[in-house]
Amino acid sequence: MPSNLRLCGLTLLVAGAANAADAPNEMRWLAADISPSMIQQGPHAGTGFLDLAMADMRKLLPGYKHSTLWGNVKRQEEEMQNGSHTCTVALLRTPRREAFITYSHPYFRILPIGIITLQSLAPGFNAYRNQDGLVSLKKAANDSNHPLGIAFARVYGGNIDKVINSGAAKRLVVRSGGDISEGLYDMLQQGRIDYLLGYAVEESSLFHSHPKQNPPYFCR
Repeated sequence: MPSNLRLCGLTLLVAGAANAADAPNEMRWLAADISPSMIQQGPHAGTGFLDLAMADMRKLLPGYKHSTLWGNVKRQEEEMQNGSHTCTVALLRTPRREAFITYSHPYFRILPIGIITLQSLAPGFNAYRNQDGLVSLKKAANDSNHPLGIAFARVYGGNIDKVINSGAAKRLVVRSGGDISEGLYDMLQQGRIDYLLGYAVEESSLFHSHPKQNPPYFCR
């Protein structure tokens, strides 16, 4: 990935600016199924690191009745636009979102996004490495022999979004499912895409949840 990517800060987002004195006593929290940050189903449901952050933040608002609404990124954006007293800990800050979302200060930082592919396909990306040994997403995306899978409406940040939105990706596959990375990883295993974009913790989660499949590989 490009070497100038910086650490990304996640934020608590609050739609609407109602005064606490006249606000209703209900608060909706939006969540997306993106293991290991948010886990909707299975034995580890609710134990993702963003699940735990959301639980801690709810404790800071004891006067509200809290509920959770699960959906993909597009659904979250629509909910934030349409109503107040709606929060999420899972959307990155962008100028477009600032038009309808009020952001808190960042509460923790994560390492940059990288390319997630299969170990069997990883050597093919060596041709796109720069002098620092980092894979150039722009060069990889410009190769029509390697389809790139992304989640619909997901913000990847900085130069990554520029590459995706500039038309530089010659074979871009957009998935709009409710889960963010699991579905794309299934497409990777099926040979429908050659790589996807995600955090190192996502690659680790995919590795542990699919131990018998062709293992994933995170390259930067």
